[in-house]
Order: sequence, then C-alpha cells, then structure tokens
Amino acid sequence: DSPRHVFILAFRLCLVRRVTTWSKHDLDYLQAHHDDQSDDVIANKLRKTTSAVRHKRLRLHLSACRRKRTDAWSERDDEFLMTNHKMRNKEIGDRIGRSPSAVSHRKKHLGLRKSQLEVAWSPAEDQMLRQNTLESLNTLARRLNRTPVAIGQRRRHLGLTRPRDPYVPTASEMHALLEHLDDPEPMKALRVKIPSATDAQIWRQLRRLGRRQRRSGYTIMNRHRYKTVGGKVVAEHRLVAQSMLGRRLEKVEVVHHIDCNPVNNDPTNLDVLSDGSVHAKAHASLDRVVGRLVRASVVVYDKASNKYEVLP
Repeated sequence: DSPRHVFILAFRLCLVRRVTTWSKHDLDYLQAHHDDQSDDVIANKLRKTTSAVRHKRLRLHLSACRRKRTDAWSERDDEFLMTNHKMRNKEIGDRIGRSPSAVSHRKKHLGLRKSQLEVAWSPAEDQMLRQNTLESLNTLARRLNRTPVAIGQRRRHLGLTRPRDPYVPTASEMHALLEHLDDPEPMKALRVKIPSATDAQIWRQLRRLGRRQRRSGYTIMNRHRYKTVGGKVVAEHRLVAQSMLGRRLEKVEVVHHIDCNPVNNDPTNLDVLSDGSVHAKAHASLDRVVGRLVRASVVVYDKASNKYEVLP
C-alpha cells in the first residue's frame, strides 16, 4: 500500500472508540458501592472513565453517592470552615463531605458571609460622607477605598441622600411650560425662555405637568397624545381612528399622521394603514417628495442650522 493509504488507516484506527466490556466483577462492584462511593472513585477502581460509570449506573437504575451529610456540625468542621472560609463552598464541601449549600448556610450561621465580613465604618469616614454630600459616588469610593455601592448604602443609612430638585418655576416659567407642553420638541424654545434651569429640571417639570394633564384628560408621551380610558393609557390617535371606522383597530394596523404632526389628531389628518411596512413606505415616499422639492428649489437646506426650510 502507498504511504497515503497507511496514514488514512492509522488515522481511522485513532478515531475508533475503545469499548470495554463490563465484567461480572465490575457490575458487582458498581452495585455494591454506588451509594457510598462517587463515580470518580469507582472509575479509578475499575479503570474506566467517569462518564462510562455514570451511564452504566443510570442504565441499572442505581442511585448516586450521597455526599450530603445530615449529622450535626462538629467542632472540627467549624474550625476548618473558619480557617478556610475564603475557599469556594464546593471545595470546602469536598474536604469535609458536605454539600455546597450546607457550607453556605453554615457560613451564614457563623457570620462568615462576605457581607458580614465587611470592614466597619469609622467615625472619620462617616464625617467625610457628611461633609461631601454633593460629591459623586465614584469620587468618594476612590478616596475611601470602597465600592460605590457601599458608599450609596452608607449614605442612605446615615440619611445623607441627595435632596430633590430644588428648582421651582416662576409664574412666567410655568406659563412657558404649559405653552410648550403639546410641542413635540419643546426644549429648543424652553431653553431660551427658562435659561436658569437645566434640561433635566425642565424635563422633570414637563413630566409632572404631563401627570397632571393625564388626570384632566391626556398626557404627552413619545410625542403623541395619550388618554386614560377605563384605567388604561391609550393613544388618542387610535381612539379617533376607531371612531372614524366604527370598529376596533387591529394590533398590526398603524395610524399615520398626514401632516407629520403627531399631536394633530384631527380625523382629516389621520389615515389607517394595514401594517408597519405600509407605514414605512409612506414615510419613504415623503423623503422622495422632499428630494424633488429640493431639486425644484422649493425647499432649501441650510448648512448653518442643518435643517430644511421652505422658500418664501
């Protein structure tokens, strides 16, 4: 034969699984020690693999070795646990013949859990937390050599949580908030009218007003109007479309705003589409129309503001 054929034959012989038969002695040993020896120990005794012993035991409907002990913990076990509490529960259980869950419960009983072994907070650290209430958790964690989670928990324990938003809008600012409550993009105008407040404070006030408006009839979410009907929040444009058609809308049906203003829910401005793909095609056709208007010089693009504008 050629060297190539010899190589292929040798390769195939390497792939053949070595199957060893179970003798009567092996079966007797497995049936006698399946409940007091682990599969690993039996495999070493019989010179077989652990998986082979496990599969044979399952075929014979034999139970596995119970490593869990039900007797009380001795002083020797507790001493070993306290000395080696940093080891994994499984390693400790293998050493003393107990399950990992039993080791975990015993650790909790002896106060050896990680949460119970945390270093106590000193008066100097508490004083630093009281003096730096406005500092971030990460900054304090680096200074005190602790985790941000621990800093936050200690702050709450000492009652040092940050105060709520101190911003209270004036009468003119409240009027501006109410004026732009229905605006899909109110931040541009409100930044000019309320320069003393941050964006987060403005959004917080808008959310509060939205909750008030929900009680009176509607709220603004995701640039659309929503109403509370029968304890459920329902989009107003879907309610208007249902009254137009005289039936309930299917879940896949989409209500399209013709003038692209999601707040304008006039029946003449709404069109019910069969699904989301048709809705996407409608908006794609709008993009093509805008391109034609740009080429016809009806709509221009301002590079300074990055917006399209209609020529007068």
